[in-house]
Amino acid sequence: MTNKYESHGTPLAEYRLTRDDHRRQEEKERSTAYVRRVVDSAPPLSAEVASKLRDLLGPFPRRSPSDYMRWRVRLYCGHIQEVACLLSEPRPASEARCKECGKNPSVIVAFEPDGPFEE
Repeated sequence: MTNKYESHGTPLAEYRLTRDDHRRQEEKERSTAYVRRVVDSAPPLSAEVASKLRDLLGPFPRRSPSDYMRWRVRLYCGHIQEVACLLSEPRPASEARCKECGKNPSVIVAFEPDGPFEE
């Protein structure tokens, strides 16, 4: 089965942020700040609980680079970068941390597939 990959806008073309882009960015910033407040206010885990969590989660299986699709994305901050998602995903995640300016989160406002990773 061949996956159909979505595109939204053209990351390399000139882009004007929309109201929806601003709204999504504000929502991401609010939810990220909320999660940080909750995590910061939580009591620290005991060594026993941390060990149980590590055992429960276990090691994640290593994936081959060929399991990933490269995406060219334009971020809310205006920077363009490449991100990777599993081949089975029709589109990249909704946000990323900008490698240039550090904005985190920065919603993805335009994206296009750029081809699978090679081994």
